[in-house]
Amino acid sequence: MLQTLKNWMLPLAMITGGIFYDFFGGLSFITPYLIFCMLLITFCKLSLRDIRISHLHLWLIAIQIFGSLLVFWLFYFIDPVVAEGAFICILAPTATAAAVITGMLGG
Repeated sequence: MLQTLKNWMLPLAMITGGIFYDFFGGLSFITPYLIFCMLLITFCKLSLRDIRISHLHLWLIAIQIFGSLLVFWLFYFIDPVVAEGAFICILAPTATAAAVITGMLGG
């Protein structure tokens, strides 16, 4: 039963979003709060004692932040909207993968 529910959840969510698009469009301001709640629930399962941050983590985050700022700056003078899109395309995969990595670590 649970596997059947998991298989149908994405199509049902897409259909519901399509039908109630106008209604949910008015609630778009709560999207950051919902994302925060989803990530918080995911990360609450991890033990902070098991997390070891090394210098490699700091290098990777620095490259990502400065690289995305560089791409933003390069595109900003061409088109600010394209610059924002490129900026998000560089930063978002890490945020998206965070929940997957947490699951792989047992969270």
